[in-house]
Amino acid sequence: MKAKEFIVEYKKNRRAPKFNIKPRTGHAPTQTGAGEHRDKKKEQKQGHEKHKGKAVEEASALEKFRKAAAEREKKHDDIEAKRQANAKQGKEDMKGAIDRLEKHLGGK
Repeated sequence: MKAKEFIVEYKKNRRAPKFNIKPRTGHAPTQTGAGEHRDKKKEQKQGHEKHKGKAVEEASALEKFRKAAAEREKKHDDIEAKRQANAKQGKEDMKGAIDRLEKHLGGK
């Protein structure tokens, strides 16, 4: 019985050790999580940008399409000009057409 009393008395005088999960610092705690929702488009219209660096103007899809179409048209015009020049000199290249015709007719 004395051992039990001794243990009970020991537990009464003993305090549980204190420990902090987060160490205390001298500044306010930082906010965690995503925070409140901000309307980025609205802020951008008002002139607020997160990173103000060099503004690189990116061409829109329509401008890219028009540029590519102009390049294709220029290339086509060059090919057509060469074909017409050869036709004037009597050097028409019918080899491709003849090969397709032979393939279609089951020749060679």
